[in-house]
Amino acid sequence: MANKTKGSARTSVEGINDSLSNIEQKLENNQKYIYYALIAILVIILAVGGFLWYRSSAIDKGNKEIGKADIQLLMYQNPDSALTLYKRVADRQSFGPANRAAQMAATLLYSKGNYDEALKYLKKSKPEGDVAGPAIKSLEGDCYVNKSMAKGGKSYYNEALSSYDEAIKLAGDNENYTPVFMIKKATVLHALKKYSDELKVYEDIKQKYPTYAIQNRINLDKYIERAKALTGK
Repeated sequence: MANKTKGSARTSVEGINDSLSNIEQKLENNQKYIYYALIAILVIILAVGGFLWYRSSAIDKGNKEIGKADIQLLMYQNPDSALTLYKRVADRQSFGPANRAAQMAATLLYSKGNYDEALKYLKKSKPEGDVAGPAIKSLEGDCYVNKSMAKGGKSYYNEALSSYDEAIKLAGDNENYTPVFMIKKATVLHALKKYSDELKVYEDIKQKYPTYAIQNRINLDKYIERAKALTGK
């Protein structure tokens, strides 16, 4: 009986020792996991911190470059030098300054008749702001229209319509800008011989923005009557 009790006690002790060993092993493994997790968190913190520093540094550098470009353009009337600087910022960065740099580069390229390259930089930028945003989409449409007008070239009028529609959407009910984009849209619809759609756009302008045509001396009635005649109305 005593032997049996001793055997049971030994078994119990061995079981406890095994349990303790397992617990110690789990704790050791958990400590390793915790250690690796802390390292991972530290790496993330350092990476984020490094990115924020880089971003801040890049934004500051980009703003300085854009400032130089603005001076070249506005004070020295040197669009070529300004364009080089704007393109440099737009090509090398993806932060805030790059957006305006791409838009300025696109504007200068458009003025030079380089519509494909202008579109390239417009695609790099985001149409942000109540005024700048719609204007950028409108410029995109203008690029497509001019590409379409090239002798023997492909028609990009549908792309132009999409750009003008986006400009109209972004402008909302701005009575100074929205009618401008609507007239551009109507002009493209006329080129596509979609006279019913053209008529609707002109009638919408007359109804929603009655003072625009008067202030800008645009004879909307003439265009409405032309569209009606072409649609047989």
